[in-house]
Amino acid sequence: MNALTISLLIASTVYSNIVSSQPQHPSGCLNIWRAHQAFCPNEVLSPEAPFETTQGAPGKRGPKGEKGVQGARGPRGIADREWIADVVREEVRAGLRSCTDALSEANKRIQQLEDREGLCPVKHDGQCFWMEVRYERIRFEEARSICAARGGKPAMIYSESHYDMITRYLRSLISPETSDNIHAWLGLTFRSQSRSVHLSNGTGSTYVKWYTGYPRVERCCTIGLTVTSSWDSSSQNMWNTGPSSRARGVVCEK
Repeated sequence: MNALTISLLIASTVYSNIVSSQPQHPSGCLNIWRAHQAFCPNEVLSPEAPFETTQGAPGKRGPKGEKGVQGARGPRGIADREWIADVVREEVRAGLRSCTDALSEANKRIQQLEDREGLCPVKHDGQCFWMEVRYERIRFEEARSICAARGGKPAMIYSESHYDMITRYLRSLISPETSDNIHAWLGLTFRSQSRSVHLSNGTGSTYVKWYTGYPRVERCCTIGLTVTSSWDSSSQNMWNTGPSSRARGVVCEK
């Protein structure tokens, strides 16, 4: 038996022992290489790369796995009540602003229509005044309802110049064929104890021009106005009476 045969037998035995004792150990091939070098020194192998490996192309993607079991439901979150309240408040404010803008625009349109149709014959300090004539006499509560039907109320008298504007307007409505005067309700009130006249907001009136013989302390609360066709007649101006009395219309404002 020559040296090559002996070397091969020894290498085979070493390889078998290594493979059987360390079948998956990464150094097994290196030990074979070392045994080969010991018995076959004339055959040169590179210790840095005793064996070469090649990475093949990736295989096809496998099929999609089955859907997993749904996890347990998490705990209920905590609502940010302050944030929710802020959002609601802002929505309400936006809605109110929108309504306010729409109302303002509607009022402008109404004002334009009234001006065009002559429905606002007297203007004073941004307010509109007009007369609602009734041939059948009406009580004060009826007068209030008549004004409210057009969004108004029985009129105040705010100054002497305003009073002159109202009386000139009422005088222009007098028809000689029907009557020589107008009796109308106003929105002012009379307080017997103080003998004072007040606006609807409770403040004292700055101008009053009484009918001859008025005010009458025994008569309470409501005030009317009489205007005749003659501006210098003594049978005109303001008078006080009870709300159950009757007049032929009402001066309204809005």
